[in-house]
Amino acid sequence: MNQVQKPIRIGNSKGARIPAHLIRSYHLERGFVMKPFQDGILIAPADSSKLTLEESFAAMALDLSELL
Repeated sequence: MNQVQKPIRIGNSKGARIPAHLIRSYHLERGFVMKPFQDGILIAPADSSKLTLEESFAAMALDLSELL
């Protein structure tokens, strides 16, 4: 799914909107990093070692399922 986005004015800068479904799908809720490359920009979740409550429960459930 390719969407053409136009830059929007944010103060004296320019920005782009990221649709909510993409933020959820790629786990960008807690922040993200932008890595410039020659051909474009890679947007990736920020590296954070602290898990959310939901992530903690999911990890515990996975560990328990491996024991059974």
